[in-house]
Amino acid sequence: ATTLRGLATAVSKLATAAPGTPEHLVADGIRTHPELVGGSRRDVTAVMRAVPGLIAKDGFEAVQIAALPDGTAIAAKIADGGDRARYPVLAGALKLCGIDVPPGPENLRFTGKLTVGSPR
Repeated sequence: ATTLRGLATAVSKLATAAPGTPEHLVADGIRTHPELVGGSRRDVTAVMRAVPGLIAKDGFEAVQIAALPDGTAIAAKIADGGDRARYPVLAGALKLCGIDVPPGPENLRFTGKLTVGSPR
């Protein structure tokens, strides 16, 4: 187990790792192939593709970490464990850093077929 501060520190160190270190190799791999982190159709992949140098990963129970190349980092946990708020929190945090990101899903779907709502 770790704290959100610990997660933010870890992803910040990964994002700013010195060239030639194993950590830098991992960071380069994430930046070069973000689809290997979360899949080709995930919001976290889209935001890494849209923001140069960003490292981001979503996790179990609506945890989100991200770091910019300068080491600015975010670690967030949605209290109810629902994934619905995770991407808006990431987008909002990046906006506070002056970075606009792609919009999240336009519609909320139940089992991928039936539209059940839309974000406001």
